[in-house]
Amino acid sequence: MERTSCRGCIGRETMCGPEAGYIGEGGTDCFRSSDGRYRREALTTLRTGPSEVNQLENAVKRVLLQQRDTTSRIIHARQVLVREAITVFGLHTTSKGEWSIAGLVLPSPDAFRCEFRWIKAQLTFAVHPSASINGAISHTIHLLSLITSYLSITLPFVPTPPPPLSLPHVGRTLVKANTPFLGTTKWRDKHVLWMSSTASIPTKIRGRDYSSKVTQPAAAANIITKSMTKHRQFLTSFALLSFSVAYLAWSQGVPGIGIREEDVRDESDEESSRPASREADSPSAVLISATSILELIHALSVSPTLGQKAHEPGAITMLKHLGFGLDVAKVVQIVLTAEENRWGTKTADGPGDQSEGWDLLDAEG
Repeated sequence: MERTSCRGCIGRETMCGPEAGYIGEGGTDCFRSSDGRYRREALTTLRTGPSEVNQLENAVKRVLLQQRDTTSRIIHARQVLVREAITVFGLHTTSKGEWSIAGLVLPSPDAFRCEFRWIKAQLTFAVHPSASINGAISHTIHLLSLITSYLSITLPFVPTPPPPLSLPHVGRTLVKANTPFLGTTKWRDKHVLWMSSTASIPTKIRGRDYSSKVTQPAAAANIITKSMTKHRQFLTSFALLSFSVAYLAWSQGVPGIGIREEDVRDESDEESSRPASREADSPSAVLISATSILELIHALSVSPTLGQKAHEPGAITMLKHLGFGLDVAKVVQIVLTAEENRWGTKTADGPGDQSEGWDLLDAEG
């Protein structure tokens, strides 16, 4: 049988054909031989090299490493920004142990009213004027807006900037409920966070009656009634803000946040009944009061887990909307109770009505 070869093998010593085990004629034999060789080489490469599954796994590992590195950088940036902001606002304690911001003291809620005392036959007051307290709260809200923005945290009750001139409460901050983050239907209206300048007007003076020298009894009663209503609304707004700051500190791993159970009447919100946190379960374990706003902000700045939890991507743990065990109703109640215990204000049966018995305290007692 005569040998046949393809055009590519003409002139070579070894040519393809039937002797080489190929059948067919023309240029098809050499092409088939070349395809087989390529297949064998590809099969050998697949056997000795990494598989597609391994390549995919390695690619996923590289992406995860890059993501962890990016998350670590974001957390570090958050920590630096929060701590620098707190430093800029001058958050520190005074010689009396009170917390101040930008040089203004933000006292505990029971000290919001001015205490009148007789010292050397002179009437002195305005230990913490309303203008000073409003200024401290304004600085605190400004600082909170920066911190929550840096940490990507949404508060249960969000303080909003003052409304435009066309709306009521000009220049006064409003506290608005953030519905998805609340487990209660209470306090969902807007609340004005502003201390009235008439919150410190006394209703009676122990041993001395100077009210007639200041104003007529009917006019004084009207002023006092409005003052009590405004001040109670302000205290409620402050309690809602305190709850939000406590939530913020809890989200950043601050331990021991709570209130003393014996100081609060059992009037918690039934709709928001949920498992309490460890801090709320053990009053003896409470290290920071939920109403100590500036102390809570300072505590979160030194927390080792600062920036690791957020409501948006870029953190190690994504926070859920609910889960904070502190009852907002109890926070509101502790603020109002502190007011009643110190100043003698009592809540009547009707909503918003109070009877009040303030005394001027002598310096001796």
